[in-house]
Amino acid sequence: MDLPFHGGSFDFVLCTEVLEHLPDPSKGTLEIQRVLKKGGTALISMPNLISIFWLFDRIKAEAGRISGVTTDIDPHMKYPFWKIEGILRKAGFDVKAVRGTYMIPSDLLFRLFPRNKNIAKLVYALGRIEWKINIKPLNAFFFVLATKRDKMEGK
Repeated sequence: MDLPFHGGSFDFVLCTEVLEHLPDPSKGTLEIQRVLKKGGTALISMPNLISIFWLFDRIKAEAGRISGVTTDIDPHMKYPFWKIEGILRKAGFDVKAVRGTYMIPSDLLFRLFPRNKNIAKLVYALGRIEWKINIKPLNAFFFVLATKRDKMEGK
């Protein structure tokens, strides 16, 4: 929330799986914007709240709550991909691309077929396919590529 760098210090910031841990990702995004040079680029990744992958976590936790059984749910704060795009724009970024990944959980395939030597090839092929089709709501995680604007919105 308070990076120890002067404003405009970096051409590029990589922020993967961080903003969802902050109580206010908007403030974290503003801090990324502060340390970037004008025209600098940020690549940000976060979990996608609306994905089918996280829906199972929510259903399991709700079923546990109803039955009186304590069930842990993933503690990450999650946002639908369009909300983080809005947070970035408000913080002074132009969103250049949004890509999703992890539509088909590879760890599940490795657990289902632990002795199959071809699973790694299958996971690689599925990853390439899901990257190309980019059905954002189905992806558990998304990446946003954004560049710093000269001026913030409304200023």
